[in-house]
Amino acid sequence: MKAIRIASLRSRLLLGAVLVLLPVSALMVSVAWTQYVSARQSVRSNAQNLARELVNQQGRQIEAARRLLEGLLRVPVLRDGDPTACSALLAQIRGEAASPYQNFTVTGPSGALRCSAVPLPEAFDAARLPGFSQTLKTAAFHVGGYAFGQIGGRPNLSLLAPALDRRGEVALLIHVALDLDWLAKDLGQGRLPAGSVVSLIDRTGKVMLSHPDPGNWIGRPLVGDALARIQAVRSDSVFEAPGPGGGHYIQAVAPLAWDGEPAGWLQVAIPVGAAYAPLHKLMAANLATLALVLLLVGAAWLGLSRHVLVPLRELGGVVQQIAAGERGLRATPRRDDEIGRLAGGFNHMLDGLVTSQKALIESERRWVLALEGAGLGVWDWNAQTNKIFFSRHWKAMLGYAEREVGNTLKEWSDRIHPDDLARCQSDRERHFRGETAVYSNEHRVRARDGSWRWILDQGTVFERSPGGEPLRVVGTYTDITERKQAEQSLLEKQSALAEAQRIAHIGSWSWQLASGAVTCSEETYRLCAIAPDDPVRDRQAFLDRVHPHDRDRVSVWADACIAGRSTADQEFRVALPDGQMRVLNGRAYLQRDALGRPLALVGTVQDITERKTLEQELDQHRHHLEALVQSRTAELETARAEAERLARVKSEFLANMSHEIRTPLNAVLGLAQIGARDSAGRAAYATFARIREAGEHLLGVINDVLDFSRLEAGRVMVDTQPLALTAVLDNVHSLISERAVSKGLKFVVEAVPGLPQWVAGDEQRLRQILVNLLANAVKFTDRGEVRLHVTRRGDETFFAVSDTGIGMTDEQVARLFRSFEQADNSTTRRYGGSGLGLAISQTLANQMDGEIVVTSTSGAGSTFTLRLPLPATEAPLPKPPPSGAIADRRLEGLRLLAAEDVDVNRLVLEYVLNSEGAQVLFAENGQQAIERLQESGVGAFDAVLMDVQMPVMDGYQATQRIRQIAPALPVIGLTAHALGEERDRCLAAGMVEHVTKPIDADVLVAAIRRHTGQPAAEAAPRPVVASGAVIDWSGLLTRYSGRQDFVAKLAATALDSHRDTPDRLRGAAQAGDFADLAFRAHALKGMSGNLLAHGVQNLARQVEADARAKASQALDAAIELAGEVEALLAALTARVGEAAAAPEASAARG
Repeated sequence: MKAIRIASLRSRLLLGAVLVLLPVSALMVSVAWTQYVSARQSVRSNAQNLARELVNQQGRQIEAARRLLEGLLRVPVLRDGDPTACSALLAQIRGEAASPYQNFTVTGPSGALRCSAVPLPEAFDAARLPGFSQTLKTAAFHVGGYAFGQIGGRPNLSLLAPALDRRGEVALLIHVALDLDWLAKDLGQGRLPAGSVVSLIDRTGKVMLSHPDPGNWIGRPLVGDALARIQAVRSDSVFEAPGPGGGHYIQAVAPLAWDGEPAGWLQVAIPVGAAYAPLHKLMAANLATLALVLLLVGAAWLGLSRHVLVPLRELGGVVQQIAAGERGLRATPRRDDEIGRLAGGFNHMLDGLVTSQKALIESERRWVLALEGAGLGVWDWNAQTNKIFFSRHWKAMLGYAEREVGNTLKEWSDRIHPDDLARCQSDRERHFRGETAVYSNEHRVRARDGSWRWILDQGTVFERSPGGEPLRVVGTYTDITERKQAEQSLLEKQSALAEAQRIAHIGSWSWQLASGAVTCSEETYRLCAIAPDDPVRDRQAFLDRVHPHDRDRVSVWADACIAGRSTADQEFRVALPDGQMRVLNGRAYLQRDALGRPLALVGTVQDITERKTLEQELDQHRHHLEALVQSRTAELETARAEAERLARVKSEFLANMSHEIRTPLNAVLGLAQIGARDSAGRAAYATFARIREAGEHLLGVINDVLDFSRLEAGRVMVDTQPLALTAVLDNVHSLISERAVSKGLKFVVEAVPGLPQWVAGDEQRLRQILVNLLANAVKFTDRGEVRLHVTRRGDETFFAVSDTGIGMTDEQVARLFRSFEQADNSTTRRYGGSGLGLAISQTLANQMDGEIVVTSTSGAGSTFTLRLPLPATEAPLPKPPPSGAIADRRLEGLRLLAAEDVDVNRLVLEYVLNSEGAQVLFAENGQQAIERLQESGVGAFDAVLMDVQMPVMDGYQATQRIRQIAPALPVIGLTAHALGEERDRCLAAGMVEHVTKPIDADVLVAAIRRHTGQPAAEAAPRPVVASGAVIDWSGLLTRYSGRQDFVAKLAATALDSHRDTPDRLRGAAQAGDFADLAFRAHALKGMSGNLLAHGVQNLARQVEADARAKASQALDAAIELAGEVEALLAALTARVGEAAAAPEASAARG
């Protein structure tokens, strides 16, 4: 076929113009139409988003109001205050007229008005408030619903919150009317075209809010099709329909639901003409532009055909490239003529298209951000291009950066777990076919790090073709990994519980009392021989499985458990299908509600068949064994009595040995010291020195035996106090250096730098262990050196004692810490010793949470390392000088009556009270105190100090008598008991307070001032108690203002009062007289406390407690206490002697 030839240039130009204009026109029409469709969809989406935003805004208003009401319920003035004050507070909270709250009211459960933010008429009826009765029924916060206010008739949302009394019943209700009018004004009108209407319709179809309301629809119900369309809405919807007042509207409707119940609908109606007017203008502009282009091309074709061909070709090329997707390309006009203007108009049209596309993209971006703000990842699939958009949060949810994920559907499918992909695609295809309203699937997705995340994938078809094929699908990703893990954990726990029940043969059950339903675990079904397809449903069906002879007993037991009369276990039998019996043990627990009413009976059943069989077999053996047990019991009782007698004999022997040996040994050592001092420089000096060394060795052996006895009886206590580590090392060096030098040994004490100056520990026990280890090292070393090396790691201090002595084998080291053993017998014969020192040291170290470790080589020496936890601590308060006593006399002018039967205690009280300015009259027992009070008159004393334990009449009886004679006179108890029971007993007898012994002057003075109407006074600083001595003499001097004469008087009084106490203690212990032991230990406890003899005080406290409990260990401890008292008396004797010798020495020097 021949090609058609056009000879005319004009025709060719015309043909060329036509060929150029056709694609241009087609492109412009296509762009305009696409822009129109996109903008139309954007208008509908914006309307729907606004409707949902208004619903969410009202939800936030309700939540804010709920928190406000819950806060107001805790304000006392609203619950129990004056109505006027209550109304004023509510009015203040409501604020001005622009407040979102129309009114606050507080009413009783009957509807009676208590107070209101806005004055209300007497006809106001709170019971008519929406939700009033429902709130009373549920006793919880309730959204009552929409209504018109009883005052003013303005629409509002009624919210109520109850306040419950102690019984859980409603005591009052607080109500707030949430104004609705401002919602539409603030959130709707500013963003909607003219003529738009925001309406709120309650669930009955009545218009509660319409803004604006030119048709006066507020308060009127919808009818006909309008009502049917609204009531058919179950989720967010957009449709075009006639409006209530006529006209065609785009209507976006969002349902309202409060507390899970439908409450109404929120409707945004936009006139179709106003909504699409900008689109029509844009379409007209595009058509005008197209017409202009046609006109320009026609003019050019008619007038300048010759100069148009090349520009048109170029323009055609640009058009083709733009049509191919180069949207950023623009035509370049060659000159200012028709073609140039055509190119400019074309460029302007493209710019308008780009602007519209940018606006659409920005709208979609805001939508994506809103969803991501809720923690959702967004995806958008264009089925036509097969391209998919993944939001930033979608990628971040899986650990990907923005550019690491493409935009193809393969990016989605490749990451889904292979086991989940088919199910996921099946659910998606079902939704595409319209079988489901929403696509939803839970599946695993591989994250960037290779892990699998559980994802809830939801979506919906956003746009379909005329044939129903999906064109665009949008959806969200929600990470539900933690929820899935929690579900898996719960399943595993349930499986583990079922397995544990199966293994333990224990089943669980629950009986709901209201419904009568019974539920059981699988193990319960098995134990009760119940088929899985025949589960127990009620109580009677369960009882039918029980053996007939046990059925009534089980029923009575269940009723008793429900009534709260029984919680004991119940055993019963169950008949198995094979005729055998299974014995079960039932256990039940009654569950109650908040008001204490029974809810359910829950419990377990356990298979005890084997146990019952074994019990029967054991019962047969029991009778046979009873005779054997009885005979063996008699033998054991005889052996136990003999063992107790031997233990008592041992304790008495040790105590008597200590007493009998220490007494002459003290004289031997004293005379040896005097002889050595007087014979210095003469030959007799060596004899006296050897006597002293032998005596000290014997004293060390005795002390080791007594320490071991105390440790064996558990009577050695650790006294943790601040101690100066350097001072302890210096003291140990001074004690050991003389022995080492006398043997020609080098003795070194070294410590690493940085040791704390003060640590917390028992100084006496630490020194005892170190001296023992160093003494042994010197003893077993004939040449070389002995070294003490101190290091520290953390709070632990390490004392390494090394020597170059005889050393030991591994076998000798293994039995080194056994009592009464040394390395071998030859060691004992050569070096002497009891074999107790290291055993005692290891035991003391263990009591202080430490240990002693030994490394040794035979013939090369040994290293003993003591590890002790000695945490760093603050230095103790320095002792004040004797002249630093408190100058103020804090009890000046007070007259006191003091009842105390112990001489030493009376002397201490006299000094303390007189030094504080008080006048004191003493009585030796309660009867004498009453006589003193009656003789002097009730008004003669400001207070009474009453010892609790006294002869003739104790402090309790005396206090009760004084309460009858002088009810207003305060009685302060003095007792050596520090237990709370003793304090309660004192207060019950009528004492106003009790002060424990030993008497602390500051505590006693503060108590007297407190109960005599005197202001509190500043206490004197407490002295630091020295450790390691029988009596803390420096502490006594500090307590009594440095008065040596008074301390000596105190020592002499105590010495005179307790000379025979050791013998009386031993006699009471041998006679088993617990009452006498308790009395004497109580007296010793107070006396030793006043003398700051803490060791005696602690042991006396233990003896008193054991004697009152009539415990046998009190007898052994009393023997030990007698020895401690002898040491105390010896210290007192020495002190009295020194005080008597002081004046003579002063006279001799004079």
